[in-house]
Amino acid sequence: MDKFIEHLETFENDNSEEDYYEYLKQLKDSSDISDEQRIQINWRFLHLLDILANSLSSKDKQRKKYIFEGAKMIDEAIELAPDDINTIKWSAAILGLSIDYYDIKNKCQNGYKFKQLLDKALSLDSNDHNLMHMRGRYHYGVAGLSWLEKKSARFIFGTPLDSTYEDALKDFLEAHNSKDGPNWMENMSYIGKCLWNLNRKKEAIEYFKKIQNLQIYDNYDQEIVDEIAGAPLTNNSKVVAITGQTTPSIADSTINLNTIDSLQTRATFMSNNGSFLGASFNKGINVTSRRFAHTDVKFPNFDGYRQDSTLDPTKPARETEDARRTVPHAVFYGVGGVISLMAGKEVVQKVVAYKGMAADQRALASIEIKLDEIPEGSTKTFEWRGKPVFVKHRTAKEIKNEKAVTVGDLRHPEHDDERVQKDEWSIVIGVCTHLGCVPIANSGDFGGYYCPCHGSHYDGSGRIRKGPAPLNLPVPPYVFKNNVVVVGSD
Repeated sequence: MDKFIEHLETFENDNSEEDYYEYLKQLKDSSDISDEQRIQINWRFLHLLDILANSLSSKDKQRKKYIFEGAKMIDEAIELAPDDINTIKWSAAILGLSIDYYDIKNKCQNGYKFKQLLDKALSLDSNDHNLMHMRGRYHYGVAGLSWLEKKSARFIFGTPLDSTYEDALKDFLEAHNSKDGPNWMENMSYIGKCLWNLNRKKEAIEYFKKIQNLQIYDNYDQEIVDEIAGAPLTNNSKVVAITGQTTPSIADSTINLNTIDSLQTRATFMSNNGSFLGASFNKGINVTSRRFAHTDVKFPNFDGYRQDSTLDPTKPARETEDARRTVPHAVFYGVGGVISLMAGKEVVQKVVAYKGMAADQRALASIEIKLDEIPEGSTKTFEWRGKPVFVKHRTAKEIKNEKAVTVGDLRHPEHDDERVQKDEWSIVIGVCTHLGCVPIANSGDFGGYYCPCHGSHYDGSGRIRKGPAPLNLPVPPYVFKNNVVVVGSD
């Protein structure tokens, strides 16, 4: 194992970061390595991805590619080595970088996971200044969240977020005390931002000035310098990047917050720097001037658009209600009255038309069926008012079966006694209650009626027992007169 580690370190020292990246990636995808070797490969690969991502600008697409390549392997790496300090530390580093690219819900969710990894790593090595820096970034990100975002996080996860800029500053200062710690320029920029947010402006400016004297190694360093260069810190000067320009002395300058421009641009600098747990955290806000006197404002007059009854603001609303509600009342009662008249007309016409029918015409609304023409155990179909009517002469066995059915088990619960006047005769309208098809008599799983259109099964009483039909077959009005049944008369 020692030889394998020595081999990895030698390859890292003798080759470029790009070659080292390709080599580790090849080893990571190999299946011919032990778990101990894979642990070494995983954390070194995560560490390298952190270095490569931090060397690129936050707008570089390759940076995002490196970050998410590492984020995909975090769970697997931690599962393989849950107590390895290097695996946990660099997993947390990659997770912290990835949070920039998530929405608020996933940002908070991964933020909790990030904090858990940090706490575990610090419990294994409390003197690691890289971990101190990362925890400072977590505190800084949480402190910069809006009240609504903190409320949303607490609602989603049930745990409040209560980090402050003081917590973040403490961690950044501790990380700053070690030359073996994180990127000095990045850490110092966070110290300055924390001081600025704590209203310790002069101390913040001193840290921003110190950044001018640091060497720029990569695009990320340049981005930090450019960010500070675009931030107006005093009324007559600002910190600029190392471009050979001279910078006016700001030691004795005062901070001017009186003008709209300086307030707007300063707030933009301090808050337009990214999002939770990334290189910078807070969403941009807009600041405008607040006017405490506005006697020069001319308010528009809308009296021309108001009803006459509402011009006097001192009148209670109840005194002008009738005048204001004239049109709604007219529409409501007018339209309602017309609809009522039309409905009444239809009802009267139908009732009068029916009552005015001659006796022979009314007789056509009913049919007489001779029962002695229907043998026991058979069903005959008749037409009544344009609909088929099934008249079934039931056997003793059928009568016994239908009366024994448990009503509570039926979709449309009706006892057989409710549907027949005489046990041996079942009379129903032969129209399926699903889509209006005509069922087949003496068929189906229950010996009653079967609708072949969609598979509805009815029993010998016309009750739905199986299939899509929602209701039993309807029973028409009928009366028995000796050996004749009159359908359509009650």
